[in-house]
Amino acid sequence: MQHAVKQHFERKKKQKILSMTNGEAAAALSEEQQGELGVYMERIKGEYLQKILEEVNNQNLDYFENLACEYTLRLQSLETGQAQDVDTMEEGMSFLNNPQVLRMHLDILYKSITFISKDRIAEKLDGYRQSKEEKKREEEERLLLQ
Repeated sequence: MQHAVKQHFERKKKQKILSMTNGEAAAALSEEQQGELGVYMERIKGEYLQKILEEVNNQNLDYFENLACEYTLRLQSLETGQAQDVDTMEEGMSFLNNPQVLRMHLDILYKSITFISKDRIAEKLDGYRQSKEEKKREEEERLLLQ
């Protein structure tokens, strides 16, 4: 019987807590509980911001590695004579037809972005090339189906 009564009061207590607004719930906390809640919230905010920062860093790493891969592939194709001219109608893209400018851009990337290197890009280049070719094939297939 005591167990049933205890369960009843626990259930009522939970229902009351669930029906409270955030302000009411915060007001019902003791000073010590409010301090603990504040510390907990600051820790959670810190962890959340750290996760966001890690995601941004990963996106930046991917962006600059892909950019270096793209410039490297373009430079290789220009040097072997297999390159097709990039549509110079797109403003700012004509530099992709000039090997000296591409080399300069790559040098700037390697010197200014400390987390990429020529060795790292050389390792990723084949995978990037395959991924790019696969995306191109998928786009061609998609256009054929339309």
